[in-house]
This record gives sequence, C-alpha cells and structure tokens, in this order.
Amino acid sequence: MSCLYLLLLGFLLAVPNNATPAATCGKGYGVSQGKCVDENECEYENPICGENAVCYNTVGSYYCQCETGYQTESKTVNFTQDESGGCEDINECMESKTICGPNAMCSNIPGSYYCMCVLGFAASNGEERFNASQSVTCSGEV
Repeated sequence: MSCLYLLLLGFLLAVPNNATPAATCGKGYGVSQGKCVDENECEYENPICGENAVCYNTVGSYYCQCETGYQTESKTVNFTQDESGGCEDINECMESKTICGPNAMCSNIPGSYYCMCVLGFAASNGEERFNASQSVTCSGEV
C-alpha cells in the first residue's frame, strides 16, 4: 500500500512541475523542452500584420511596418495587430495637390502614384508617365 501511495505522490508532484514553465513564460513566449523560448509571431499561418505590411519579430513580441505607399489610419510607422486596423493606401495625389508639378496631373494607384503631362505639354524625360522623385517637368510642345 505504501508503494502505491509513493507512486501517486510522485505523479502529483511531477504534473505541476511540468506545467509551471507554461504558466510563467508570459506573452510572446512558448515552452520548448521545458524552457521558455521566444515565439515568432511573424510565422503564424495568417499574417499577423495583415496585407501591405511587413512583420518584424522581437524578443517576446513583434512589430509591423506598412510597406511603402501605405500607412495606418492613425499614420503611425510601427504598430501591432492590437493597435491598428492594418495598412491602407496613401493617396499621394490628395496628400499633396502639387506633387506632379505644374502642367501635370496625378493618378493614384495602390501603393504608389504616377504623373502625366496635360494635353499640349511633354515630359522632360520623354516618358508618358513619371513620378515626382524623377524631377521631371512638363513643358509646352514645340
């Protein structure tokens, strides 16, 4: 009978010890071989940051950044899933009415924009479409 009692006692003592690491690891950590290890939130099957964003794993956490041409509703650079509704397209044409310069019109596209010279004007680089970073001007055709 005492052997059965010792066996039962040993079992009861073993169960809480195995469960203790999981309870004390905290958010952002998992248990591997009885030790707390960083959980890579960026490897989840469904992207934790959503579309048009990049996930960066950190020790015990993660953060997201919108891809170029996108921003959060609150216009923050770094965010987590709890803080944001995701990344939305920046309408560069609405943000800066003069982004394309004089004699040009702006067209927004997902994640970017392009400029085109208005009728009667030609781009200084000879291209039909350009953007402000190319320092292109629209001048009257000869």
